Amino acid sequence: MSAVATHISVEPGSEAFPLLTPAQIERLRPHGKLRQVEAGEVLFEPGDSNVPVYGVLLGGLEILQPSPKGARSLVRHVPGSITGEFAVISGQRALLRGQVIASGEFLQIAPGEFRALVAKDAELGEILMKAYILRRMLLISEEASNVLVLGSLNCANTLRLREAH
Repeated sequence: MSAVATHISVEPGSEAFPLLTPAQIERLRPHGKLRQVEAGEVLFEPGDSNVPVYGVLLGGLEILQPSPKGARSLVRHVPGSITGEFAVISGQRALLRGQVIASGEFLQIAPGEFRALVAKDAELGEILMKAYILRRMLLISEEASNVLVLGSLNCANTLRLREAH
């Protein structure tokens, strides 16, 4: 049995978080619309459906995993990066929060339009599908999921559910 690498780099420019070239970003532009964003703005929350894909042109976006103890930063998107993970392709609800950390300009692409683009553009499709699969593997390794247990920390049943994993 072969070992699977458990460390996935979250650095901009890694396979999981590629930085697109200006030419690649230009190929995305006809499929989206420009959106001005302000620091502190929340673009999506866990449970949101039909979440667009965002290409960061100027500014920055932080991806956070909310929990009862506060939000934990998973990655920061910089200019040239694109948001999303496998949920975009499969049509699932968002698992994480996307919050603008530096005002700027993003390219907002609707999920259906993004799926059509990935199907038509072999180069971008390969880069982004690989990134999205690696991002989902990262979420699994970080125990991020679409299940959140809500309940009193003093309740025996809540504790039992939290420790059942």
